[in-house]
Amino acid sequence: PAVEALGAATVIVTDKTGTITENRMTVNGVFTGGHSAQPPALLLEAAAHCHELHDGGKGPPLGDPMEVALVEFAAAHGISARFPHTGLVPFDSERRRLSTLHATPTGPVLYCKGAPESVLPLCTRRWRADGEPPLTAAGREAIAAEAARIADKGLRVLTFAWRPVAPETQPEASEIDLIFLGLVALRDPPRPEVPAAIRTCREAGIRLIMVTGDHPRTALAVARETGLVGEGEVRVVTGQELQRMTAAELQLALDTREILFARLGADQKTRIVEALRRKGEVVAVTGDGVNDAPALRAADIGIAMGRSGTDVAREAADLVLLDDNFATIVAAVEEGRAV
Repeated sequence: PAVEALGAATVIVTDKTGTITENRMTVNGVFTGGHSAQPPALLLEAAAHCHELHDGGKGPPLGDPMEVALVEFAAAHGISARFPHTGLVPFDSERRRLSTLHATPTGPVLYCKGAPESVLPLCTRRWRADGEPPLTAAGREAIAAEAARIADKGLRVLTFAWRPVAPETQPEASEIDLIFLGLVALRDPPRPEVPAAIRTCREAGIRLIMVTGDHPRTALAVARETGLVGEGEVRVVTGQELQRMTAAELQLALDTREILFARLGADQKTRIVEALRRKGEVVAVTGDGVNDAPALRAADIGIAMGRSGTDVAREAADLVLLDDNFATIVAAVEEGRAV
């Protein structure tokens, strides 16, 4: 039944990171608002410490490729984690940021990283070599504009901030009055075989819709680069917009010829899948996280990632994609149609 459903698929709802792209991150550049080409030590300290990686022993650290790239970037500039970890406010798709507390010789500090729209509103000052001036409205606008410029290149953009905290402060209570450190741009290259696979899908009459937690501009740039959308007008729906949409408005939005979804919350992917099925589409959907399990179940054919996927996602899916590669899904559709 899974093979037949995949052969009959009329829409593929796909993730971006790791499926369309290689999930092989490298730091592409740093913006602090200053003129120095060298990243400031404090930003490198934050990159080295603010993560949820596991110690890889003698090998590299284990965990999210984005966090590995940031730790390796700091190490390349001579800075590695050396302050004991004392607290954590974990990342989730609602907060879109991660904070860690550490004991340093000068007292406890909090490092924070996340989406610009999540971290920037918490910042009241900005770091400078000669002090920490207030972060003005004009300063915020300049940082937001730079984040948009980075995202337009198809790069992932993260905001870093920090602050000293009082002893015994709870991590959740520390995410206020932060000091802006800078933006870091990360490159995750599209898989080279994806553009040809996308063309094959189009020729076979299969519609493709990207859903991602990334910045809308990053998503659009990668979609254009791979041929997922054309150079014309594209409807980009954010999670916030989707939250305000009625069922009828979502149905109408999905009639748009070229549409993609960005900055989605955990529950919103399922809503898109259910709306497509109500339109009579046969929906294949990819997913890797625990939060993707409802969407994988709601789809006509759920496809879990074999390499990066969680056990929960694999249990909820009909198929497991052993190489996490979008082009393999297209090959599987061909096999399904032949059967």
